[in-house]
Parts: sequence; C-alpha cells; structure tokens
Amino acid sequence: MNETAKVTIQDITINMESTFLNDLVKWNRKLIDMAVNEAVIPALEKLLTGEVDKVNKMVSGEGAYTFYSPIFGNDIGMNFTMTSAPQLIGSTDLAKIFFDGLFILPENSTHKPIIDFHQNLKNYPAREEHSLSQQFWLNQDIFNSLMEIHPTTLFPQNFNSSDVSAALYKAFPTLKTVCSGAPTWVSYNLHKSSSAQSESITFDMHKGIVLGGKNNDVRSDVDIYCTGSTSPVYSFSA
Repeated sequence: MNETAKVTIQDITINMESTFLNDLVKWNRKLIDMAVNEAVIPALEKLLTGEVDKVNKMVSGEGAYTFYSPIFGNDIGMNFTMTSAPQLIGSTDLAKIFFDGLFILPENSTHKPIIDFHQNLKNYPAREEHSLSQQFWLNQDIFNSLMEIHPTTLFPQNFNSSDVSAALYKAFPTLKTVCSGAPTWVSYNLHKSSSAQSESITFDMHKGIVLGGKNNDVRSDVDIYCTGSTSPVYSFSA
C-alpha cells in the first residue's frame, strides 16, 4: 500500500443562520481556506498515513497462521486468509469477499499431510438477488477438508427412532426376533481408502449430497444395533 496519504478538499461551503455571520464567513474566506490547507488537511494526511502504516506492518508480519481460527477447538481450525481482493459490483449492494474457508491443521501439528483441495471447484452458484444481504457459500471442499483433519466431527451419524426401528423390522423380519422386539438404531460411517485424492463427500446438482464419493474411493459402513447392544447385529459395507 502507498505509505503516504494524500487528502484533497475541493470546496468548502459554510452556511450560518445569521446574515451577519454569513458575511463574516465571506470576509474571512481566505483565512478559512488557509486554516484548512495548512492545518486540517495535514492532520488528516498524518492520521491516514498512520493507519496505512499499521496495515502495512500487519501485512509485512503475516505468517502461515495469521488468519487461522480454531473455531471447533484447538485441533480443528479454518483458514480465513483472503484469496483475492474484495469486489464491489457496480452500483449494486453486493460486496464479494473471498476467504479460503478450508479446514487446516493447527500449527506444529504431527498429523499426516492432508489433501490440497484448492482449485477443485470450477463452477460457482448464482447469487440470489434481493434474497439475503449476506450469503455464504458452503462447498464440498470445506467438508472434505474437515474429514481429512478430524473425521469424527461429522461421522459416525447415528439414527435412533421408532420410524427407524419400524423400517428395519419391515426390511429384515428376523431382526425383530434377534432384538426381541426392542428398538434398534443405525450407525453410518465413512472410511477413507488408500487413494491419496479420495473425497468423502461430493455435491451433485442432480443427486444432491453424495456420501462416499463418486469414484468408489471411500467405503460406507452401515451398522444395525439392538438397543443396549455394543456389537452390531447386521453390518453393510459398500
């Protein structure tokens, strides 16, 4: 950023309620202009230059974790580094601010290296005009980066309700005998394969959110339990 601020005041209009005071302003116009040019403007330039110096100092001292935020605790943080300058769209009320937005490892972490999900996304959703003043775009890379760092944050997903039990008993009649009619619950989990670039979650315009990935590089496990049991009575893997 420019280290010296330049302030320019093109014109000053002073209107007083009294005719006499308006005449006084008119008579002293040169003194007022002199005061503005020799006192007010230099003071403003000094103030703005000082603020610019502060920003420059912050930027020059920026490190890899300057904009790291441990929003889910010390082990899980998000990168809020700006990927490009903000954009003001014409005369509209739209201001676009671009954050990296991916979950990254904390500083000095001993976790194995994670996949770099940058540059994966090519298409961006259209903005809903006059819908919400602030719109946040959550993309699949955000969730996949979280799965890389701390998979247990999202999975396993457990489902336990009378509707689940009824559906399972209908699908597997023998289950009612095995569980003696007790309620059942389901645990759904994802396991990464050995593929270095596997993505646990993908967003599809037609299928919606696809758990398990598109390339069969992530295994989906479904375990069915009887209430009170610590071991599954049925397990499915795909």
